[in-house]
Parts: sequence; structure tokens; C-alpha cells
Amino acid sequence: MLHPSIHTLSIGLPKEMNSQLVDKSIVTGIEKQPVKAVDLTYDGFEGDGVGNTKNHGGRDRAISFYPFEHYQMWEKEFDLSLTAPAFGENITVTNMLERDVHIGDIYNIGSATVQISQGRVPCNTIDRKLNVNGVFARFIETRYSGFFARVLHPGLIKEGDTLELMERTVDSPSVWACSDLYFKREDFVKIQLMLELKALSHEWKERYRKILMNSPKGG
Repeated sequence: MLHPSIHTLSIGLPKEMNSQLVDKSIVTGIEKQPVKAVDLTYDGFEGDGVGNTKNHGGRDRAISFYPFEHYQMWEKEFDLSLTAPAFGENITVTNMLERDVHIGDIYNIGSATVQISQGRVPCNTIDRKLNVNGVFARFIETRYSGFFARVLHPGLIKEGDTLELMERTVDSPSVWACSDLYFKREDFVKIQLMLELKALSHEWKERYRKILMNSPKGG
């Protein structure tokens, strides 16, 4: 089995972004630039940040990942030529898909240690960045939206570093399965079980609680 590795390592601070899709500009951290190496802290990478602190960022979402393998599919579907980090991710990773990564997985990367905390709930800023309608919606439909991690031990990370899986909790669901539960909003028994996952981010636990509150037996 091939080890996951960093295809592209990227950072960027929030700045104003214009789009052909809308007249109004927004302040966002999605326009990141590749770097060869960068220090990772508990709050994320040095020189990286988010524009919307309500819906992005925080220690449970210190690092964003996106699988490089999806790039070719999106290029064909939307007739695009994509260069990482096309979707605003910090780490464009190979051999690490949403179905293969589980909540609570602990990885060593460079001299740092991180833990997978949640999937990514995409927003239409992706469409604005790419100047194409529909990518954001397809992220949701396919559940190919990437994932986040918290930092357990800070350190230096470099482009090309491999990710070594150090620990996996027995029966912990994959990122894809968690996202599927969230977007379908049908299996309330499994959603209730998600709240018992210690490693799941606070933000996603709140999302699941809201689904249960609005379910036929909720409230």
C-alpha cells in the first residue's frame, strides 16, 4: 500500500477576491500559494488564515486537506485546468481519499502530529474562485470535499513529506461516511452515534445535534 504524501503544501492570509460570477468582492483565505516548507502550530500554519472566522478556522480545523486524485475528475467534468491548491486546501495529498481516512486517525507528518477531526462542508467561495458555477454543489453530491485535522504536536512540514498513520480507533467512521450522514440527514440513529465520537470536532457535533433537533423525533 502506498503511503500518503504531500503533493503540494500551501498557505495564504485573507485578502479581497473578485469573481466573474458576482459583482461583490469578498475577503477570503482561499487563494493560497505553494511553499516548500512551513511551521505548523496548534492554530494552523504560520502565514495562513481564514477570512470568515465564523464558518472557518479554529483548532479543530487547523489544517485542510484535499485529495489530488480528484483533480482530474473535476478538470474533465468542468473543462478546467487546475493547479493545486485549486480548492484552497493547505495540503494537497496523494493516496488519502475520503473513504480511506477515518475520524480520529492520527498521522505523523514531518516533525508534527495531527488528528483527523471532520469532513469539509464546502461553500460557494469555491465557485467564485474558479469562476465556474456548480463545483461547490458537486462537492456535496460526491462527498469529495476533503477534510480537516487538529494539531496534536506542532512541527515543521515540507512538500513531499509522507504521512504515517500512527493510530486508528476501532469502528471509527470514514470521513466520507460522516459527510454522507450529514448531507442525507436520514439515519438519525447513526447520527446520534456520531455525537459519541471523542475525536469529532465540536463544530460537526453541533451540526449533527441540529439535524437531530429537526428530525421527526427531535426537539
